Amino acid sequence: MADYDKFNANLDLVYQTIHCENERPVSCYMGTAPAPIQMGMTLAEFVADPVRGAYAQYDYVKRLEEEAGPVGCIDSDPMGFNIAAYLTLLWLSKIQRPGIELPETSLWQVQEKKIMEKDEYDVLLTQGYETWFNSLLPKVIDMEYFGNALKVFGENVDAIRKKGREMGIVSINSPDILSANVPFEILCGVRSMSAFYMDCYKMIDKLVEVSDIIFAANKASAQRALEAVKDDRKVVSGWIGGWRTASAMLSPKIWDKLVWPYMKASGEQMLSYGKNPTFHLDQSWDRDIHRFAEFPEKSIILNLDGMTDMRETRKKLGENYCLMGDVPAPLLATGTPEEVRDYVTKLIDDLGPKGLFITAGCDAPGNTKHENMVAMFKATNDWK
Repeated sequence: MADYDKFNANLDLVYQTIHCENERPVSCYMGTAPAPIQMGMTLAEFVADPVRGAYAQYDYVKRLEEEAGPVGCIDSDPMGFNIAAYLTLLWLSKIQRPGIELPETSLWQVQEKKIMEKDEYDVLLTQGYETWFNSLLPKVIDMEYFGNALKVFGENVDAIRKKGREMGIVSINSPDILSANVPFEILCGVRSMSAFYMDCYKMIDKLVEVSDIIFAANKASAQRALEAVKDDRKVVSGWIGGWRTASAMLSPKIWDKLVWPYMKASGEQMLSYGKNPTFHLDQSWDRDIHRFAEFPEKSIILNLDGMTDMRETRKKLGENYCLMGDVPAPLLATGTPEEVRDYVTKLIDDLGPKGLFITAGCDAPGNTKHENMVAMFKATNDWK
């Protein structure tokens, strides 16, 4: 039986937390790999059958609720989109897959390899984003494999999401919302980190031109997606990712020219359609975290992974910015339930419950101990 009362109550709670009006911390499930593993799938099976993997995520959340109490939300819709194809789009990089290039139980891996030569920036500048992108995509993924991934996703995403909502599960980030994102990430992926970082020092003005073209194309796509869901309250947020763009990785000059203008503009676009952007920030953003105060209070989510100091972030931004995180992956994988409970309890004590989603830092690793996942949610629910 569909539990839409539970869904609507959880949806209200998610919005209250984003607006920093909640009275208690809210637990949020975030773990691409642990769910299928805990529900009896190998990672090879998860990549090969993302639809089954999506339902496994819902089933695992249900299992956690039975053992630990309410799970307020999940970080993102389990879309039924092949994770290797998704990551390929994100970084224009080759992805090694369990069961194909890797052993069946291995985690998928992004291959750090230069795909694009430096002179191919001129293809983008003279022929446009679409021509440039379409020339590179076949170099990083088999197009028949990619086309099948899109077909499976298109045929199943609505049914998957309907099932989650019937179970009362609210997803914060939705495939309905595209983000214009930061061009730095895709350029870094297709050029490789070492080559692109050198480009940043040698040709930063050219990279601004290139980034402007990529961002304009992605912004147009994002606008069409946002327009379609602007009045749908069930569609809450979308990811704006920051991985290799972290403050700890880049000089202030590079960050100010190639990261922040696009990150800010992407967030502002989402806000203009009434959606609350989730900034997924890996690595340390301590140096520049104060810049997020340029967004209105009670409007964004900062999803931190443990390398950015959440306590300092709270001090710098104040109590009216929503934080999400940050139980570290090593603790979930190798710690004890008591250590997890103590970490979570102290984190809530220090930050305060308002505007706080408790979840894994970045993403729970595949080797997360089930008892530690239970401890994380139980500690959140038991906090007084």
